[in-house]
Amino acid sequence: MSEHWTHRLTQVGLREGQTLLEQKRIRLLNQFALLIGVICLVLTVVVIPMGAQVAGLADLAVLILGCIPVLLWNNFGKPMVARVQFSIVLFVFSVFNSAYAIHNLDRATGPEYVLFGLGVLMTFLFDAPYRTIWFYAYILALATLEYYKVMVVRESGFSELIFSFINQAIVWTLLAVSARVFRKQYEGALYESEDLRQALSEQNEAVESKNRKLEELTKQLSTRQQVMRALVDHQPHVLLLLSPAGHFLVVNKLLTLLYQKDFRQIMGKHFSQLLDPPLFDFLNPHFHQAVLGKAAEFEGWVEVPTRGELYLQGEMQPVYRPDQTLMGVAVFIQNISTLKNKEEELYRLNDQKNHLFKLVAHELKSPLHSLRGILDFSHRTLIDPEEFYTHSQRIKDHLGRLSLALENLIMWSEVQMDKFTVDPHLVPTYPSMVQAVAFFQEMAHERDMEFDLEADQDLMLYADPRHVQLVLRNLVDNAVKYGSEGTVLVLRGWERDGFTHVAVSDHGEGMTMDHTKALEDQLKSPLKSDRFEGSSLQIGLRLCAKLIHEMGGSIDIESQYGVGTSITVSWPGNVGVYELNQT
Repeated sequence: MSEHWTHRLTQVGLREGQTLLEQKRIRLLNQFALLIGVICLVLTVVVIPMGAQVAGLADLAVLILGCIPVLLWNNFGKPMVARVQFSIVLFVFSVFNSAYAIHNLDRATGPEYVLFGLGVLMTFLFDAPYRTIWFYAYILALATLEYYKVMVVRESGFSELIFSFINQAIVWTLLAVSARVFRKQYEGALYESEDLRQALSEQNEAVESKNRKLEELTKQLSTRQQVMRALVDHQPHVLLLLSPAGHFLVVNKLLTLLYQKDFRQIMGKHFSQLLDPPLFDFLNPHFHQAVLGKAAEFEGWVEVPTRGELYLQGEMQPVYRPDQTLMGVAVFIQNISTLKNKEEELYRLNDQKNHLFKLVAHELKSPLHSLRGILDFSHRTLIDPEEFYTHSQRIKDHLGRLSLALENLIMWSEVQMDKFTVDPHLVPTYPSMVQAVAFFQEMAHERDMEFDLEADQDLMLYADPRHVQLVLRNLVDNAVKYGSEGTVLVLRGWERDGFTHVAVSDHGEGMTMDHTKALEDQLKSPLKSDRFEGSSLQIGLRLCAKLIHEMGGSIDIESQYGVGTSITVSWPGNVGVYELNQT
């Protein structure tokens, strides 16, 4: 603790910017002032009780006027003032103490020779010319004291004084030469140290300057990296930079989100270690093409186990350094699966539209040709009223089928545009069957067909009334169209297991087993997912299947080639069965 305290006192007055010599002189003066101060304090305490009040007071004066001000002046940044005050006080005290000792004690060995040491000390505390002035002042003071001691106190002869002066001159000369040589070596070492420190300081400044520039460049680089990272991360597609060997150099945020990894976990890895094998196999040939210096564009469907089937589009571009060596490959990948699906959906809808126009034109052709023929005959007065009635009935039949076809198409368009709605009610079965048969009564009569309806008057079904009528009309229309002339068309309704069943049967050509199975498979497929192809029969039956399945019902086809066909549809018989079937 004391060492630390004394060390801090010896460092008082040291500041940045001072030379090594200045700092050494300040440190030496502080050390010498502390040493003299401690000695004076001890002597004051010891000699005053012994009756030597003059000597004690002189020691106390040196402590107060010489030693303490040194620390104060150095602390205030006035080292020159501290050296001058300390030197004057010490010089006066030394001369006084020596003169007092010579006069009162008449010592044989002169205590004044302590001035030799002080004179040498002054050569280290001051520069020329102050150093020379102080040195000669001590020589003059010592010569005066020697004269006083030899000639006055001892009353010796002049020859002893001359001999004493010669001895002093020799001593002073040796001290001066020794001090000069030592001071030059000491100051030379200090100057070399100062030069070295200056060189180190300049070097440190140069290093600090470079560090500041490096820090500024680092900040600029960091800013540029942040800007680049922001630009890369805000891209709507995957953006990568791969090394020529295939390792990740730059990745954007979208890739880290897709694979739920921090970009530090991805950087440096080979892209085969991150991507799914099918995706790697899809991209790898294009990567090798880009490594050879050729830009590669790609697109296609890729089956990725973790993400399903993706339609990817992108390109790979080689990136070169200023010296034209390959730095890496920039990769741009975007998932356009949704867009591709919409494109395919658009193509599908366009095909359906074309087929729809073809179907409508086909359905309109027959009634329009008949109407045109009748009008042409009527205009030329080549047709009598009975023939006009016959042809008008045929036109009516064609228009009835056309009306049903248009209803089917309207319902089909509602399904395609996701505007299909169901508003179920309890519907009486038998009246619905009668209404459907009445729509085709004239067509059946023309082919000499009859209808046989079998159903309880109180039999009910739970469905949308519009849908029930559309389904029954389609089934009766098919029966009238494909049944043989002069046969009976049977419509039978019954209830079983909570469902109401309605069967429409005809006697006609029928269908083979393969034809029946193909038609059943087509009825099971979703109406919206397939192309709108086939005849009005297929379209009507598929629409019927859609309307029935929405209510939780079913449609079954039984047909025998050369015998006839029976189609049975089933609906829930009440609300409870419908709700139970929906759950």
